[in-house]
Amino acid sequence: GSANSDAAGGDNACLSDCSGLGVCGDTNGDGSIKASDALLALKYALRIPVSISFWNANVNADGAVKASDALNILKKALKINVDLTCGDRALVLSVDDAVSDLAVMTVIVDYSGTGMTVVGEGESAANLCTLGYEGAMYTLFNNDVDTSTLWFGLISLRPLEFEAGSTIFSCPFRELDSSPDVDPALTIDEAFDSALTSILDSVGFGLSY
Repeated sequence: GSANSDAAGGDNACLSDCSGLGVCGDTNGDGSIKASDALLALKYALRIPVSISFWNANVNADGAVKASDALNILKKALKINVDLTCGDRALVLSVDDAVSDLAVMTVIVDYSGTGMTVVGEGESAANLCTLGYEGAMYTLFNNDVDTSTLWFGLISLRPLEFEAGSTIFSCPFRELDSSPDVDPALTIDEAFDSALTSILDSVGFGLSY
């Protein structure tokens, strides 16, 4: 996808801008934070050619990888209490109007060309996204990084209720480009109540980030 587009091995490989792994401080993309991650960040900060996950190395979210980032990654690897913040922001779907009965929903968010990438690949995005409700029988996410598309679906035997302005879900994303060309495109493919009657004519939905 757009997050991996500079990779020599094609769109399924990662170089400096790949952040789909989503582990802040994991500069080599192996899923854990070690002293070797700190070394890679330090080399990058000193302009020594290395391949890193840039947005996982910039652990104070200031938009640059510096020696101080490497130090904090090393502290984290050694279990020293330090907060790593890789600049995740939230992509939030909310309801504009009060909802008394939501039982089925399918949402598509196309973020291609936005200069952002949603964190987490495939169904693993569900481990990073948060929900604004409880009680649904099934809730699924699918972040297709190849097409830069986030899919969301829910079905519930118990009617879900939302106050106006309530959050349905919130997913972290990272900005790869500070000047995106377009906004993410929201499509509510379906939204039904328990009687399988569409509520799209009476309820508005919004996407913020």
